[in-house]
Amino acid sequence: MKRVVRRKVIQLAGKTLLVSLPAVWAKESGISKGDEVEVTPSSQGLCITAKEVSQQRTRLAVDVSNTSADVARSIIATLHKDGYDELAVRYSSPEQLESIRMTINTMLMGYEILEQSKTTLLIKDLILAEDPDLRGLIRRNFLIVIGMAKDLLDGADPTTIESYEETNNKITNYCHRILNKSMMTPIRKNYLYTILWVLENICDDLKRLSRQPGRVEALSSVHAYLEQYYSLYYNYSFERLSEFVARGKELLADVEKGKISRADLFVHGIITNILSLAGSTTGLHHNPS
Repeated sequence: MKRVVRRKVIQLAGKTLLVSLPAVWAKESGISKGDEVEVTPSSQGLCITAKEVSQQRTRLAVDVSNTSADVARSIIATLHKDGYDELAVRYSSPEQLESIRMTINTMLMGYEILEQSKTTLLIKDLILAEDPDLRGLIRRNFLIVIGMAKDLLDGADPTTIESYEETNNKITNYCHRILNKSMMTPIRKNYLYTILWVLENICDDLKRLSRQPGRVEALSSVHAYLEQYYSLYYNYSFERLSEFVARGKELLADVEKGKISRADLFVHGIITNILSLAGSTTGLHHNPS
């Protein structure tokens, strides 16, 4: 259990406020006079991190030799999201190796296999960006989802749609990795994580929809609704939120009134997912730090 340490605030030169660092923590973190620490303010408090600690590589040894190829792939993908920078992996079959290699190449930004034997792999993150552009990546993910819906509406072939979905998976995984490694407040981190996860689910449904025969009339409404959410996310207000929720309910009612085909079910699921973003978006904009 973490012990709460209380400190008195000292005022110097009229404006400067100081607090002392706990001696035990400073010793464990290797901090001495003249060293720098990273200070992260938020709406919930102040986080002080030893600079060397915040930038150190995180390593893990993992044995997937007794799992299926699919489970081995899933484990590596999860550890990438968790923020590990270096993995020493033990495996036992060519199928496991190929599954891990394919996952790294198509989904896990930054990861590369640097060493390989018949039973072991050394995987490292070669990016290690000190200040990754999370905002830029989130905006790019939005544009991928909106572009995917637009191209599907315009009759793009399933191969084109699948390329969108693969890019979305890669960016989403990397954003989740950045969030898990960041010093962002947990509540804001959770809202962003959820929004990115829902956008990934929408891409999955759009890919499935691309394989359904016939034209889906509701696709134009799906595309417009995605653009409406994009506007809400970047220009949040209660008025826009109310319009967004009302429009989502109207679209769901329209789908439910007609005969529900397999394609219509996908459209219904996509609209439901977009509408579900309202809560996390509200929470995100009321926790700005």
